[in-house]
Amino acid sequence: MKTIIDIKKKKGSLSVTLEDGSIMEVVFEIAMKYHLVAGESYDDERWHRMISENTYQQALNQALFKLRKMMTLFEIKQYLEDQGYPQSIVKQVTHHLIERRYIDDVRYAEDYLSIKKMSEGPEMMLYKLRQKGISEPILEHLFHGYKEDDVIKVIAEQKWYGLKHKTKRQALMTIKQHLLQKGFHREAIERILISTEEDMPSHDDDLIEKAYDKAYLHLSKKWSGYELEMKIKEKLYQKGFSYPTIQAILEKKKLQSW
Repeated sequence: MKTIIDIKKKKGSLSVTLEDGSIMEVVFEIAMKYHLVAGESYDDERWHRMISENTYQQALNQALFKLRKMMTLFEIKQYLEDQGYPQSIVKQVTHHLIERRYIDDVRYAEDYLSIKKMSEGPEMMLYKLRQKGISEPILEHLFHGYKEDDVIKVIAEQKWYGLKHKTKRQALMTIKQHLLQKGFHREAIERILISTEEDMPSHDDDLIEKAYDKAYLHLSKKWSGYELEMKIKEKLYQKGFSYPTIQAILEKKKLQSW
């Protein structure tokens, strides 16, 4: 038998004190169902049944609170286990959540791809989704129609117009590194950049005169004549300017000096 000696209201539950001094939290729904009243005694069978239902309801309430943010089945299981709930309760709760579509790994994966496909490559997305417990069959279905080349092309074009301060070669390297870091495949990146490079506008002609003047000001303090010209060529090439663009600025500067 269990005898209740005191009941205190708390936010969302009742604090129940037993005659042995132990205290337990009971959710309102369960307290009402089992008519918990201070001074009353309850046989062991009824009490254990109440404890089981209360533990389930507590776990369910906590899970629903966490699910204000969408989570995978693996994540909610992990959360409940970390809270100390037994496997039997975790299984009951997750079954309830799946039945009512509070948890749906397929929808989670589809939403993730829709939101992240322009900021994360397939390798990064696959890694993160596997970490969240999404199964391989779901991942295989998810990426069946995914067109990495199309995504890379859009990202490259968007990023290109924010790199007006870089030479064409520097811009291509910056975009390539960005895409690699985001988890896109190297072969796909190189294929798309090669195929779209000619269509990308170059800002080299606008940039090289300033770069030439800066290099000339610095290098002419130590070099002159042919050696100065070679040093400037080297400096401009290191900055990512193409050989024809460098030759053109050198010819232009020669003409200006006559």
